Amino acid sequence: MKIAVLVSGGGTNLQITNTTLELVVSNKPGAYALERAAKNGIPSECVIPKDYSTREEYGEAMISLLEKLQQFLADISLAINKKLFPLGAMAIALMALPTTVDVCGGLIGHPLASAQELVEFFQVLTVYGCLGYVQCQERHIYVEMFFEKFSLATRHMLRFSLNGVVAIVFCIMSYRLLILSISKFNSNELSLLLSIPVFIFCVFAAFGAFTTLLALLSTSLNGLLELLKLKNRGHAVLGFIILIALASLPVWAGAYPWAMHKTLLGALGMAVLMLLLL
Repeated sequence: MKIAVLVSGGGTNLQITNTTLELVVSNKPGAYALERAAKNGIPSECVIPKDYSTREEYGEAMISLLEKLQQFLADISLAINKKLFPLGAMAIALMALPTTVDVCGGLIGHPLASAQELVEFFQVLTVYGCLGYVQCQERHIYVEMFFEKFSLATRHMLRFSLNGVVAIVFCIMSYRLLILSISKFNSNELSLLLSIPVFIFCVFAAFGAFTTLLALLSTSLNGLLELLKLKNRGHAVLGFIILIALASLPVWAGAYPWAMHKTLLGALGMAVLMLLLL
């Protein structure tokens, strides 16, 4: 995984395993983290407020830096998701095959017993293989008649805040799916009918959720950049408030008695997620 890191001191957050550090950014020229980056051949940049005569110049420098980060996220997420998309598209085509065989076989008294299991596996490949690429292209369905009624600044604000919230959801999803993958691998769990290792599909789902996360972060950051270019701080601040409020929704929602009903809570969570995606 390739990432960029923001530092201001020793740079203990540079000690990240299973990652490739592409850029280190600091607001302090004497930060030891810059020295550590140089020793390891990692590109670094230092943006210091005092180096700029006005706040506007400093703001423009920060916008330029954010643009580089956004473009980096967009490039890497598109590169990965373009390779996953054909697999997801192929799974869509193959999904109908076991169902067709099962129905036709049922007419002569020999249904395909593993049809449902095959369909479920193809569904995993379809969803997590295609979702990231669709997000990169921003070709998913959204309520255009409703969305287009807002001003340009409001649209950018919603793009920033709502995609940011969904990014947090996918961050949690990818982490939990990774933990599930490890659990399934350690238990050597096999599918009921075909005896296929379940962890394979859990790993694919975790990776697909992570690549979708990258695309969502890129989209969210792009919305914030557009607000900064418009010099609309009010909408930017409101976007942060909406993002924080929605991200904390599960915390205060869990205090209500109905939250103990996991099915209802899960259904509500999915409804909110679908609304945010739209």
